[in-house]
Amino acid sequence: MSPSEPLDFGHPEWFAPPDDARRFYWSAQSAGLLAGDEFLQLSPDDLIADFGCGWGFVGHLLLPALPRGRVDGFDLDEAALALGRQRAREAGTRRLRFQHGDITKLDDVDDGAYDGAICQTVLLHQSDPVAVVREMARVVKPGGRVVLVEPDHRLGWLGPDGLMSVEQRADLEAVEDLVREGIATLGGGDHRIGQGLPAVLHEAGLDASTWCLCSTAHRCEPPNDSPYADLLLHQSSRAAFDERWDGQHDLYRQAGGPADLWNRTRAAQQTIWAERRRLLLEGTYRVASASPLYVAAATVPATIRPSGGSP
Repeated sequence: MSPSEPLDFGHPEWFAPPDDARRFYWSAQSAGLLAGDEFLQLSPDDLIADFGCGWGFVGHLLLPALPRGRVDGFDLDEAALALGRQRAREAGTRRLRFQHGDITKLDDVDDGAYDGAICQTVLLHQSDPVAVVREMARVVKPGGRVVLVEPDHRLGWLGPDGLMSVEQRADLEAVEDLVREGIATLGGGDHRIGQGLPAVLHEAGLDASTWCLCSTAHRCEPPNDSPYADLLLHQSSRAAFDERWDGQHDLYRQAGGPADLWNRTRAAQQTIWAERRRLLLEGTYRVASASPLYVAAATVPATIRPSGGSP
């Protein structure tokens, strides 16, 4: 396994926390696969809709494959849209546009207006991801592609460095499952939705033609002076630890999680995170890991069947 350089579009200053992890989602090679025949099937002049665009990470990712095309991003976050317009200017491109819009109902966009549509790390935040995917299919012309890119966040927290015992791992999985249940109880999204993307497409009236786990490998090894080590050092800080665990406590309690499991797991993880940070600062930490993103793609048919209907 060879390490991959972080992808930052020539603007590493864009990737301060909390965007620093995005640099490690894709490599130049895997981004090429995303644009290719298995997924978006881009042509140079294509017009692509980016659902839940934020500041335009996906648009910048796709631009090299669209020398005469354009990516239109849609989002409700006005601050993110303003940042996207600023970063497009900094990148010297007019082929990224940013529009305010509810991605479950883009009233100002005609049927079949786009050659393809994509979303990345968006559906996990949606209470009704199927509604988003149906809208993506509506705005794409027949024969165009709908591509979903979503994580299974639990995969990123289960100790790839061997610092966690079997028992500690089991406790952490149990806590993660209860947090997920709490989010669902409150009408939130599913932070493990990546595994279920084919089912989401089917419920939206589409059928996945391609589905895979697209992971970009990174290596952290002595003397721990790589960009990936910097990311891990930030993620292992006490502030990051407290933010993660404090942010999940109410969700865990919403699902009726027992206090003893929470307290035991939090204490164990605090010790593990502190040890990881010590090794990173010492320059002796060693791990090979990946940014796991599930990718699913479907071709839009001439007529989209009703949600959940038989093929």
